[in-house]
Amino acid sequence: MRRAVLCDVDGVLVKEQTQKLLLFYLFKRGQVPFFTFLQISLWFVFYKFHLVKDVIRIRHSAFRVFSGSTKAQMDEIFSDFFRIMVKPRLREDIIDFLRKKHGEGYDV
Repeated sequence: MRRAVLCDVDGVLVKEQTQKLLLFYLFKRGQVPFFTFLQISLWFVFYKFHLVKDVIRIRHSAFRVFSGSTKAQMDEIFSDFFRIMVKPRLREDIIDFLRKKHGEGYDV
């Protein structure tokens, strides 16, 4: 029988929410207009306090940022985003745990 180890990304593997990190990263690069940045940031605040539940409309606003981008452009954006914003925030204790479990034969 195969065994697996699963873990959440936001708040567990990464110290912060990757969606917020991506929004901030894209805004700093000039790829997200100020109004869109403000709209999505406010949605995160409202969501945290359970004041909104609809993710569909805000998801469409967020995805519009990438409209017209090629696969190569998307690859570059997300590679840079991971290197600059995510990798420094990875929790080494969780990485070590996952490596240990992988070494014990678990699917990670």
